[in-house]
Amino acid sequence: MFGRARGAGIDTLVFTSGTAPTSFNLANHGFEGAQGRFVDTGNETWATKTEFYDFNWNLTKTVQVDDDGGVTITYYDASGAEGWVEMSIHTDADGTMDLVTYVYENGSRTEMSYGSAGDTWSSKLVTKDMNSNIDSATTQNKDGTSDTIDYDQNDSFIWESFSTHTGTQGMEQAQVVYDDGSSIQTQYDVATTSEWTSMTTFTNTSGKTDRKIAVNDDNTVLVVDVDLDENTLLSETKTYYDAYGFVSKRIAINNDGSGSETIFDANDREDWDTVLTEKDSRGRETQVIKTYDDGHGDITTNTYVREETSPWSVTRQSFDAYVDLV
Repeated sequence: MFGRARGAGIDTLVFTSGTAPTSFNLANHGFEGAQGRFVDTGNETWATKTEFYDFNWNLTKTVQVDDDGGVTITYYDASGAEGWVEMSIHTDADGTMDLVTYVYENGSRTEMSYGSAGDTWSSKLVTKDMNSNIDSATTQNKDGTSDTIDYDQNDSFIWESFSTHTGTQGMEQAQVVYDDGSSIQTQYDVATTSEWTSMTTFTNTSGKTDRKIAVNDDNTVLVVDVDLDENTLLSETKTYYDAYGFVSKRIAINNDGSGSETIFDANDREDWDTVLTEKDSRGRETQVIKTYDDGHGDITTNTYVREETSPWSVTRQSFDAYVDLV
């Protein structure tokens, strides 16, 4: 069905069924544009839909009223003057805008959603590639915090996703998930409620933590390595760094519970260089090796009987700079 709608100096061809009759020359018949006005007979999710065309039959706008009262207005860049080819605005039944979508020439799109009164978030910005895979998402929450995530859809990097959480005082957390399933997560003490400034956790492909790095408020650093695969006799190693980046202490724990502690004179304040203390599985000191700056040192060996906590015998020896016993 066809008809003529007249406006202020504008004559519009109106059709109410089928597709646009593009073979009809609008300009030759005195029309400045055309409209397709459709009413749903019950098979669609919309109640009415109106399509707007210019005099060359280029679709410039559609207005769709859904069964639930929501309205979607879509604009089309027929002239190619915009950076997008399609832009749509959706409002709910109350007339509140809740979604804006931009579609670009390469098929990618950007979607901006707005939260309702019952949502904890105020807005969500999502970008998608030409296959509708999510490239990135940014959520602004009503409490002033925000969350972002980026996906490596093109497999251009060694990671799969990168996400952040920002609190009201700054970034609180960042996480990288790699292609093999391992991940690195860093937490930041922006509220200064802990003794550390940042805490980084390394997780292997099985989802188990195998390393932690704590950067403390005084710029010292603690690195904890865990041998989850039991490839070595060590089960855990703790390495302490001073504020200048020098190793000040290292604690090694073996699979049987025994271990050692090495203290380093990183700032050269003492007459000794290192003190190595070895302990058995019960935590008893079995040997202490103290090495001085000139290379010589002392060895103290403790021998225990059964469950005794005090040594049964103590042996002391010294060695020179060439590590020969003297």
